[in-house]
Amino acid sequence: MLSKSSGKPALIRDINRSMILETIEKEGPISRADISRLTKISSPTVSLVVEHFLKKGIVKEKGMGESSGGRKPTLIELNPNGGFVIGIDLGGTNIKLVLVGLDGKIVKKLKGPTINSSSKNKILDRLRELIHSVIDELDADRDLILGMGIGVSGVTDESGRVSFAPALGWEDMPVRDLLKEEFKIPVAVENDVNAAALGEKLFGVGKTVKNFVFVAIGTGVGAGIIINGELYKGFANAAGEVGYLVMGDEYLKDYRKGFGCFESLISGSAIAARGANQMCSYDSASMGIAFCQDKNITAKDVFEAAKRKDKVALKIVEEVSKYLAIGLGNISILLNPEMIVLGGGISKQEDILLEPLREMMVKITPIPPKIVISSLGDDTGVIGAAAIAWDLVKHTSLIS
Repeated sequence: MLSKSSGKPALIRDINRSMILETIEKEGPISRADISRLTKISSPTVSLVVEHFLKKGIVKEKGMGESSGGRKPTLIELNPNGGFVIGIDLGGTNIKLVLVGLDGKIVKKLKGPTINSSSKNKILDRLRELIHSVIDELDADRDLILGMGIGVSGVTDESGRVSFAPALGWEDMPVRDLLKEEFKIPVAVENDVNAAALGEKLFGVGKTVKNFVFVAIGTGVGAGIIINGELYKGFANAAGEVGYLVMGDEYLKDYRKGFGCFESLISGSAIAARGANQMCSYDSASMGIAFCQDKNITAKDVFEAAKRKDKVALKIVEEVSKYLAIGLGNISILLNPEMIVLGGGISKQEDILLEPLREMMVKITPIPPKIVISSLGDDTGVIGAAAIAWDLVKHTSLIS
């Protein structure tokens, strides 16, 4: 319990610092007087806090503002090189890392394949290796790395543990504690699609929308839900696990230890498997037997064949569109979002997938939402992970 003698003043100090830092982040370049006006914090306190941030290098002075009669005020803004956070998108297929400055711009980017291993420790070792690589590439003091955010393709909890991640073979993995111990910086762990939704909310098409659902379709399928501008996580932090939506009574079976019904029908891996099965059989061989023998079929191959009017591929894409519309329709009816944002590899096929999907959504939902493609592209998840790292440090280490 905080003592009245020391805890309360420290708490008030931290709250003031947090409010002032967020105001500089949102409104900068901004004068001290305007910070005081917007936050309702006294001018002397604002000056003390700004001086504290200037000494730490978190903010910097930038020119002079307009005067309303008197001396022109000095403007304050975040210092892009005053600190960095690491954002990590840990997926079932690839690991993406970015180093982001305090202005939100990517300084370094790194990508590597996720090790396909039954050993959960080998995947973690691979992650550590890539983190060290991106840190080593920073042309600055390593102490300027303030924190790390990780989006994981699975269910996470408030303690930073990954309780269930079938694509990684993880159960009850204490990711935050393990990485915090090694790298000695604050670590935030979040479901990867939740992180992507936050990235979309802060920097993408969701900036002006209070209620939307981000649906990622890649190796698996998941959703991040934004309600009234806030991420909704549910009772057990498992809200948005839409890959487990059931598409009909013929799909009633035990999905607990693997991929769910919805994602087994529309994910990139599901489309690739169907393509290999149907398009590379000796009965149809629509991809050509030589092609099928020399190369693993991908979802992209199936969509490209459909664009060439291949009948087998068109049938697969038609089925995917149908199941996707059913799933998104159910999400829309339950949550009534203004917008559904599609991300992940399959979202790149908007030219063949989007219009049929919109047409079906109009038919099956009473108030169809806008269906749009993520504006952040492949970087949605990793930018979202950097955003949760920044949110963590600006409420902890930066204000201490």
